[in-house]
Amino acid sequence: VLGIPGNSRKFEIDIPIGNNRISFNVYENNKPIAVRYVFTQKLDNINWIEYAPRQFGSVQDVVTNEAVSSYYSYTKQDPLKVEVIGPTLIRVYTRIGFDYQMRGTVNYRLQVKEDGNLINTYQLTNKASEVSLFRLQKDLTPGKANKFIIFVPEGKHSYQIVPMETDKYGIYSR
Repeated sequence: VLGIPGNSRKFEIDIPIGNNRISFNVYENNKPIAVRYVFTQKLDNINWIEYAPRQFGSVQDVVTNEAVSSYYSYTKQDPLKVEVIGPTLIRVYTRIGFDYQMRGTVNYRLQVKEDGNLINTYQLTNKASEVSLFRLQKDLTPGKANKFIIFVPEGKHSYQIVPMETDKYGIYSR
């Protein structure tokens, strides 16, 4: 409808965390311009700090290539709870516990609530890790780590991570 498209141009703009307003204006000839926006998160240069949740079930150490990480178990009845002051980001790693009978992939869903209000539901898939193990719990194998990011607005906020299914072998996060 608009005619033959011209040459496309690609450029990137680094946008700081927070609320931003960006305007694009055309100063030459009044011809229509088709624009496509792609927003990507660049989390390369963030200095992540490990943070223990306020409420959890138990702690399990996961050993991966001789590095030990603490993962916290939680259930639908006893969700993982964290309090944080924003603006900031929370990076959540999550795994399922697999026993020797479980094969293939396991689908599970996690709800994230901010100050009691549902802000997101994550549909995740997990399968047993080939390089990780629980240090003290030898009858279970941790799944491969999944990751998601929670964007925390300014001020003090309370977050709950709640499994939607009841998993008999446990869900573990850090």
